[in-house]
Amino acid sequence: MATTSAQATVRIFEMNDFVEWWIGTGTPEELRDAYRAAYGDDTFPDDQDLPRPLEDRELDTLRYFIGDEGEIPTVERSRTFREQLAVEEQAGVDVPRMFACQDW
Repeated sequence: MATTSAQATVRIFEMNDFVEWWIGTGTPEELRDAYRAAYGDDTFPDDQDLPRPLEDRELDTLRYFIGDEGEIPTVERSRTFREQLAVEEQAGVDVPRMFACQDW
């Protein structure tokens, strides 16, 4: 696993009320800073309770769709966030980045 340090734990963070999730080894503050760097300084208020690492039950219930944009998501073409986290960890996560987002 390629991370910023040998002891770093890769986690998935809820960034904004179940609309966007990011993955990384940092603190919530570091994830917020990375989000701001990606989208602009004013996109993430300081007084918000987010980002926050997902809880175990969320990792086991939220679904990660595997397919092309525009396809209709199905259970057969998805993994739990925990399963996708394992895939991501094996590939190496060295910087905070978007993991998944809600398609509107």
